[in-house]
Amino acid sequence: MRLAIKPRINRLIDNIFQEANATATRLAQIRHPERRHPEHENYFETNCPGSAGHDFTDPASLLRHIETVSHLVPLTGEESVVSLGSGLGMDSFVFALIFCSVTGFEVDQEVITEARRIQALFGLTNINFIKRNFLEPKVDLSPYDLVYFYKPLEYDFEKKIGELVQSAKPGAIVISRAFPHRALHRQKKFKVIYPFDWDPTCRFMASDYYTAVRLKD
Repeated sequence: MRLAIKPRINRLIDNIFQEANATATRLAQIRHPERRHPEHENYFETNCPGSAGHDFTDPASLLRHIETVSHLVPLTGEESVVSLGSGLGMDSFVFALIFCSVTGFEVDQEVITEARRIQALFGLTNINFIKRNFLEPKVDLSPYDLVYFYKPLEYDFEKKIGELVQSAKPGAIVISRAFPHRALHRQKKFKVIYPFDWDPTCRFMASDYYTAVRLKD
């Protein structure tokens, strides 16, 4: 089934993005007052050792990718989604406008407070932002139909995420950015469905998104 993204969703996401972007810029100015480069005006470090800095998932590209995935695997809109390292929640907001429920795990209290503020501002009641390190202890991913992450860790990222996603249930979809996914491919428990020309020997991704489906054990 192909999910149809309605024009009103695009307009709403644009408004949410403007609010989230303004919030990120404000936090960056507070946490990094010495930084003035326009390319980094909304990038800031999180208040958690070992976590990657905050950066945005581009909502337009994520929407396009979800539509692409809907051509490859059945999607009804009733799926539950989890975002690992949800930050200010931009990816969670996109998912919440399309799918049934979204859970976001984030360790930075100030960031998650701002994400909840934006959530309330736009009346997105189907998101649950949780302040927690999803690795200590490891979050059980089996309740979720779709798992999303955008390199939430700086150290041993591939190894730790590779171990964590083993708890995903058969049929679950894993979407991510900025990760070569060799660990998942070697475990042979996942089938890569995007990019279409995926080369398991390649160290880096040739596209913005990598998507795989958890196979049966």
